[in-house]
Amino acid sequence: MMGSPEGEEGRFDDEGPQHRVTIGQRFAIGRYPVTFDEYDRFCEAKQGEKPADEGWGRGRRPVINVSWQDAQAYIAWLSQETGRTYRLPSEAEWEYVCRAGTATRYSFGDAITPYNANYGDSELECTSEVGAYSANAWGLHDMHGNVWEWVDDDWHENYRDAPSDGSAWKYTGKGPEPRLCVLRGGSWGKLSRGPGPPAAVGAAQAAGTTMSGSGWPEHFLNSRPLTSLLLGSGRSPGRCVGGKEVMTEATKQSGIALG
Repeated sequence: MMGSPEGEEGRFDDEGPQHRVTIGQRFAIGRYPVTFDEYDRFCEAKQGEKPADEGWGRGRRPVINVSWQDAQAYIAWLSQETGRTYRLPSEAEWEYVCRAGTATRYSFGDAITPYNANYGDSELECTSEVGAYSANAWGLHDMHGNVWEWVDDDWHENYRDAPSDGSAWKYTGKGPEPRLCVLRGGSWGKLSRGPGPPAAVGAAQAAGTTMSGSGWPEHFLNSRPLTSLLLGSGRSPGRCVGGKEVMTEATKQSGIALG
């Protein structure tokens, strides 16, 4: 089941309704968010500017200051370099691997502490190296907290009429509003979910909450690419205008998760 139950503490409307999703094909997803080491190689190969690390260090820390478009460019390069097809996971695929067969608020139970993840209550005030916290039951690290992760879906206010096959849910409207892209997983700068405004909760959980598409620092954003084997916390929108990601604060807390 995707989404959170109506009676769950701290739940917001964008986390429902719960609905059954069937993912019909096998896929593999990155064990960690994409690191600076990995992303810097892409920048060097394409002779592009490397994203800032905010003075926290590079290496095995998750890359930050990357937009949804940056994530797509990295994935295209990675696919070309390896000869395998990579893409961002759909939101349903992301939640599936985050939950790792569980039905609790977090993959490790219904409560979270700084022992479990790097989130607001950890008071680290920056990212941590990938793999610093225990993996979930399927061997994936940093699904809760550390950096928000881009997925392939466009933002919708709730899950009514969401796809049931695990595919990315794309915006089909013709209105003047800019397209919003979905972030999942929370970050180092947000509190664990509980009573309170959406912008201050849902940072380190599977089901997630909303946040504004503006006013977020770029040192929160990452991604986790996914690859098909025929050959991948919080929920939030990030704003895309004219095909270009223009998030302000959010991109410092998010990165890239490849499948």
